[in-house]
Amino acid sequence: MRRRLSEAARALLSRSPRDQELVHLVRSLAARAFVPAASATLPRGPARTVRHALSKRSAEERAALASALVVLPDPTTDREGAVAALELLVLVPSESERAERLCDALEDSGEDVSLQRFMLTLGAFDPRAPLSPQDLLAIDAALERVSPERRAEAARRAACAALAHLAHDPRAPHGSAWLVPCRQGESVANTHLALARRPALRDELGPVARWLLAPDPALDAAHACDRQARGPADWERGSVLLAGALDAEDRARVLDVRAALIATRALPPHDAPRPPPLKTGLAQRLASLVSGEAAQAVVDAQALELLGDRHAAAKSWLEIGTAKDDLVALARAVALVAELPPGDRKALVDALRRDALTDEARLGDPDLRERARLLDRLEPDPWTAIRLAASAPADAWRSPELVTPPEAGPADSDPHHPDNRLAAASDLLAAAQLEPAANILASLLRKTDEHTPARLFTVLATALEAEEPPAELVHAAERALHDERRVVPLLEALRKAPSAAYALHEALIAFALDPSRADADRLLALEVWLGIWRATETAPDPDALRTLREDEPALLVAAALRLSGAPSLDRLARFLADHPPDATDPDAFSDALLALSLGR
Repeated sequence: MRRRLSEAARALLSRSPRDQELVHLVRSLAARAFVPAASATLPRGPARTVRHALSKRSAEERAALASALVVLPDPTTDREGAVAALELLVLVPSESERAERLCDALEDSGEDVSLQRFMLTLGAFDPRAPLSPQDLLAIDAALERVSPERRAEAARRAACAALAHLAHDPRAPHGSAWLVPCRQGESVANTHLALARRPALRDELGPVARWLLAPDPALDAAHACDRQARGPADWERGSVLLAGALDAEDRARVLDVRAALIATRALPPHDAPRPPPLKTGLAQRLASLVSGEAAQAVVDAQALELLGDRHAAAKSWLEIGTAKDDLVALARAVALVAELPPGDRKALVDALRRDALTDEARLGDPDLRERARLLDRLEPDPWTAIRLAASAPADAWRSPELVTPPEAGPADSDPHHPDNRLAAASDLLAAAQLEPAANILASLLRKTDEHTPARLFTVLATALEAEEPPAELVHAAERALHDERRVVPLLEALRKAPSAAYALHEALIAFALDPSRADADRLLALEVWLGIWRATETAPDPDALRTLREDEPALLVAAALRLSGAPSLDRLARFLADHPPDATDPDAFSDALLALSLGR
């Protein structure tokens, strides 16, 4: 009896909401526990206005409001009320049957309810369960039944519903979390940025991707900016437009996700792959290349690079890399890309490119990761840096917040630290106190187990430029030539200071003649030695060059060409053709070698 009285009272009140006596009667019944107090009043107005108002209420409030709606408004007498009631019932899953009946009644009266019918289809799926491919096809088929005027809105609502289901799916595609439903389920933010960062997301989302791209007048300006964005400045402009189009309740949530989506981060240190150093056979490979043999092996390209013929080396690395899909060769071609013509640069880009390079979910693969880095050097793309940073191994990063710098480093507190001792030697040299400076430098050179300051060999070269450098310092420098960790920086410093190299001229030619040394180091030592003669424009000693001239003439000529500043395989071939070592007078060969080093 009480239930029937309550239903009758609510029906009367819904029909005559302004009848004060009826309102008083219902309130009195409610006070006597006959009628539960209504949780809210059903909003009135256009369908969109009602829908927005109801979407802001909790599911419990909507359910309570629907239960209070005992008798549905008649569309023929109260169309506005019937539309508002339908918007409410569509949002309450347990009211789907009454919603269908009201849809039929409104449709008979000429109202377009295709969107509401579609929303009922969406509501039939369990919101906590993932959608199967068959479910997506069913939704897509239902979308086709929505009137053209309302299909775009229906597609956006379908996308929002699908994203809500994906939030509960552990197999959701990587990047789906960047797509944020907003505006009470009528829009999705960050669509174009998410698809730009991970294009593979489009295929993995299936029909959802098409729904995401439906026109959206509310976010059209932000979407247009994101669609044409080329970098951080455009992304920031899109963020401003998006913030202006969102309500306060959506703004912070959407922009936080967007900030993570476009966040740039410095990449961890990286060294491009390099082939193993060329230990032996440099002179033989150069001689073979001079004779016309094609550069087809890695050692040939290395030989050309050591010669200094960067153009020929770049072409060789490219040919090897493209023919064998050799990533190390392609990396060397990238390092020398400035030497390649436009056509070869395009070939290099094509050789590196892979479809998977834009998919950060696959950039954990070392080969793909290296290709992405190399390609980014040729065609810089802000998305590539973001993808590489996002896919970097966890141990590649060190958080600066977790590193506490020492109050005073060793170089600040210890006067015997190598950096401080080197600074003292430099000051002594500036004060023309050669002996104490030489003692410090010799001591630093002898301590092979300690940290070697970066400036050590520059200061050493300054000391060796003295008219008579101390014998102890010269001996320490000669010993450094036999230290694999120090030989290259020492020779590089001496190459820039030929007058300093004179103190080591006998050790340098001995090093160049030693076949146990790596050919690359021998070539550098020979270049330094020839630089001493070049500085004084004096022909090198023919007797000192006899072994090299007879056994490895290509190595000797290569060192002179490097000094000339214009090394090339063609010039090497011409010199050996004009001055065959076995048929040219040793003195004439030395004179020609000097002229070659001087660029004459």
